[in-house]
Amino acid sequence: MSSVESEKWKEKVDLTYKQYFNSPMYIPHQGIILLAEIIEETLGRDRAYQLIQEKIENFYREATIQSREKNPVIDFKDFQSRWANVSSPLMQHVLEAEILESTPTKHKMRVTKCLFAEAFRSMGVPELGYIWECNNDFVMTEAGDPRARLQRPTTLMEGHDCCDFTWYWEEDE
Repeated sequence: MSSVESEKWKEKVDLTYKQYFNSPMYIPHQGIILLAEIIEETLGRDRAYQLIQEKIENFYREATIQSREKNPVIDFKDFQSRWANVSSPLMQHVLEAEILESTPTKHKMRVTKCLFAEAFRSMGVPELGYIWECNNDFVMTEAGDPRARLQRPTTLMEGHDCCDFTWYWEEDE
């Protein structure tokens, strides 16, 4: 097999972010749902979701630790730029968010629209969406730096009117 990337793979596809995340495209979420259903048929829903959660948590934890080891977090501002950041091109297109407060020890953000939540909710599997997307905010915060803490009492995925994030920074004594 050739290791040279095909030129056609570099072509742009004319899709909006909403088309990518929602019906009829269902990419990549439909595949996730199908695999979850197969596991669920064999092991039952609770066990299937538990296994999926364990695997996805381990994946995000390891990826975050590897990133942190290559580029150690210096302070809370540095942490925010990596893990509490919605300014990446992808996040700018899939979330509507506002920063409510940002201090040297606290970062509060409210997300009022999210294509991840819209996609999983429209497919009738918000619980799986929470495991696949939302729960990892806590995993990446914890793995991103032991001085950081996250509170998020509400999520769009769970049917609330917003995702209410607050990250706290606890300096070493």
